[in-house]
Amino acid sequence: MSEGKVGFISPFQNDPFAIVCQAYKNLFDKPFVAYYDQHTEKEHKEEYGFTHFVDGEIPVVIIFAEHPINIQVETFAHELAHVAVGADHEHDEVWKKAFDDIFREYNRLGDELFEERDE
Repeated sequence: MSEGKVGFISPFQNDPFAIVCQAYKNLFDKPFVAYYDQHTEKEHKEEYGFTHFVDGEIPVVIIFAEHPINIQVETFAHELAHVAVGADHEHDEVWKKAFDDIFREYNRLGDELFEERDE
């Protein structure tokens, strides 16, 4: 495994999930647990992922693995924005700001990572 200049650990030098996670941690760093899953229940059949909140427990992020990786990465960032602001904000302006902040930090980290590789 490799630990790059931006501080995340992954077997891939350009792991988008690790970059999203590091962007989130740089901004919010509230605890969460994340899992890949498959659509097996009807209730989440149309979703790309979701965050399960239970009072007093660490939020659980579920990303459905059968979707393309670019969708999974964006879904992960989307769900981490929910973790950052809590269950009460759904998709309001507070959530949107958190998502946009994660997106900007993700791009900054990616730029830093790829600038390092170009040297």
